[in-house]
Order: sequence, then C-alpha cells, then structure tokens
Amino acid sequence: NPDQPHTYSYIPDIARGLAILGERDEADGRVWHLPNAAAPTTRQFIEQVYAAAGTEPQIQAMPGWMVGLVGLFNGNVRELKEMLYEFEEPFVVDDSRFEAAFGSHATPLADAIEATVAWYRANPRNAA
Repeated sequence: NPDQPHTYSYIPDIARGLAILGERDEADGRVWHLPNAAAPTTRQFIEQVYAAAGTEPQIQAMPGWMVGLVGLFNGNVRELKEMLYEFEEPFVVDDSRFEAAFGSHATPLADAIEATVAWYRANPRNAA
C-alpha cells in the first residue's frame, strides 16, 4: 500500500548514529533506534525521488499474491515477499529516545534524496 507511512533510512545518518553510540558510555547496554527523518508515505517518497531526478513517477502497487507468483521466476521479488509487511501496514521507526539523549541527527528527507540522486548521477556505473 503506497499510502502507508514508511521510515526510510539515510546511510550517512545511520553511520553518524552508530559513531555516536560507540563514543558515548551512556549508550551501553541499551537498545537504540538510529536517526531517521519523519516517515512519509511510500507514494510521497517516490514522488520526491522522481522530482529530484526530474521525471514523473508511475506508481503501481503489486498485491501480495502477485509478488508470490512473480517470485517464482524472479529471485529478487521472491526475497521481497518476506518484507511485504513493511509496506502493507505503517512501518515507522521511533528515534525519539536517541534524539532526546544525543540531539537531532536526521537529515531532512528532501536533502537526503537530493544527495542520493546526485551520487547516482555522479556514479552511473554503481546504479543498480
């Protein structure tokens, strides 16, 4: 369901969060959710990615039964099936405890998307 909220992680934020946890004694022995920007819907995320890339999105949701069927012939889709729950219901990471303890370290989603699109443009061989 592209209209469910979904947390998307930006790798530099995750790396910065891990470094902070590794440097701070008060982080020891606790479970932490790493910094993330506010969760958009998947539709909003896709629209922002396409806007940053300068193209128009074409969004279609694939029902779970079709993912199972296509997965019989495509290994990547087969692996996706076990993660469908993340997209069928809200999938929101609450990093408020990290933020309260160490401050805000999440890059705004628009900035993260712009940087990611710019990286892929500069590194076309690495684009999957």
